[in-house]
Amino acid sequence: DPEYPRTSNMVEGFHRGFRSRVTRAKPTVQEYFRAIREQQVTTDFHIDRLAVGVTPSKRRRNTSSNLELYDICSKFDSFDTVLEYLFAIAKCFGHDVTA
Repeated sequence: DPEYPRTSNMVEGFHRGFRSRVTRAKPTVQEYFRAIREQQVTTDFHIDRLAVGVTPSKRRRNTSSNLELYDICSKFDSFDTVLEYLFAIAKCFGHDVTA
């Protein structure tokens, strides 16, 4: 169903946000703690918004790609080959692939 998240693991969003703050494989202690503080501010902001009843909105680009991906997956049997099916999924995510 395109209305539900693609993953059931809500921690992925936190990890993605944290990874974007730590920009190298072996950060210094100061960089690591700075990233933790920044992520904590963002997390607190989202918790406060939820506490007053503001629900997070979906990104518009994800909504259309979710619908497109759902459509592609539901029509799996209509593709001649698995490769053609995978190319359609790649195109959904903005990749220009050819055989």
